[in-house]
Amino acid sequence: MFTKEGKREIKRWREREIASEREKEREREGEREREREREREREREREGERERERERERERERERERERVRERERKRERVRERGGERERERGRRERERERERDRERERERERERERERERERERATEKEKADRETSTPCTLQAPNTAVAVRPLNVVKQRDKCRLVLDLRKVNTHLEAPKFKYEGLNRVAELIRRDDWMFSIDLKSGYHHVEIHPSCWQFLGFQFEGIYYSFRSLPFGLATAPFVFTQLIKQLAKRWRASGVRVVPYVDDLLFLCDSHQQACSTRTTVLQDLNAAGFVINGKKSHLHPSRQLRFLGLEIDSTRGTRSSTFA
Repeated sequence: MFTKEGKREIKRWREREIASEREKEREREGEREREREREREREREREGERERERERERERERERERERVRERERKRERVRERGGERERERGRRERERERERDRERERERERERERERERERERATEKEKADRETSTPCTLQAPNTAVAVRPLNVVKQRDKCRLVLDLRKVNTHLEAPKFKYEGLNRVAELIRRDDWMFSIDLKSGYHHVEIHPSCWQFLGFQFEGIYYSFRSLPFGLATAPFVFTQLIKQLAKRWRASGVRVVPYVDDLLFLCDSHQQACSTRTTVLQDLNAAGFVINGKKSHLHPSRQLRFLGLEIDSTRGTRSSTFA
């Protein structure tokens, strides 16, 4: 039989055993918990590795996609280059065809210019022939007995040259009447809105007026050792503007008597008409009168086709707007 002390000792031993067993159990539980924690850590590491692998796979996929995009871009670039080359080739062929067309047009223009020169030569020949048949030269070769030999000058104007005889000594013996030219102010007085106009320029106007043979000796000049004398009205004679203007005024008076509005300025004539038909009829009558009077028309400087816009004395006249503007720079 155990004594009370032995029983207490046994009880204490059992309690120690139970406590030891509990401690061991706690240690084993702690070890299992640590093992589970390590397992969770390893799982997290494996999950992280799998996530990193998935990220690397996504990156590789993105890289493959970028490579596919670059490849498609390279293909499009190659297509564009081939298309650009074809376009450039087409452009070169088109430019070559255009240059060939330009050369053909230039050849055609050259042929047309040659035909025009031929026609001009024919017209010049015909005119020269007609002038020889119908007109009188403005000068003639004079004998050495001419009493006055004057300097001859060439005055260059905008579109032609004029022979001007230095007649200052002769002019001192002449009385030149004073008179007024009709000009642009007269145009402003006569023109009406929507008038039809045409103009006539007389070729070498003064040379239409013949000088009496008794006066030829005062109009002499020398050229290349040969003596000449004017047999028609020369530029430089003080009375020439008055004489020629009075002659033209007689024709203008005749036309105005029949209702024609005309502005004469030396050898330039402007006609104003109410309608195109009236302008054509007036033009026919005027040309007949000038031809009968022996005047030669300068076709290049005349505007014979009736128009509402016309250049006269260096001004552009527009009857539709009632304006006029200078053409001189």
